[in-house]
Amino acid sequence: MNITRHWLSIWTIITFVCTVVIIVNIWIERTTTIHVHQMSKDELLEEIERHAQLNDEHAEDAYIDRVWKKTPGRNGRKVNIKESYEKMKTTMRFDETLLVYDTIKPDIHLEDLPPAPIYRGHPKKKWSHL
Repeated sequence: MNITRHWLSIWTIITFVCTVVIIVNIWIERTTTIHVHQMSKDELLEEIERHAQLNDEHAEDAYIDRVWKKTPGRNGRKVNIKESYEKMKTTMRFDETLLVYDTIKPDIHLEDLPPAPIYRGHPKKKWSHL
């Protein structure tokens, strides 16, 4: 009889904990609802253009450094506003992952420079080698 009371009290505690977890979970789902704002055509284009101004990168030409000798150039990138808008217009929401970038090549490449050794890559490029 004592064992039956013990199991009954354990069962009551488990039921109570499960009920509390379910109630808290429902409360969290209701209070953390995300409201997504659909943009108008003008708002979406403005957001893409604003993001383009902040994230466009200019191409940098290759050059010969006094210490490091030949240093390669670096490609730039520019947001293609028209194609980016075409990808986002179905949802009418700005999504940074849907931005389309065009590559801008530098004016001066390594081949355009006179012969010199290359000791390192472009200082702004994140890279490593073994």
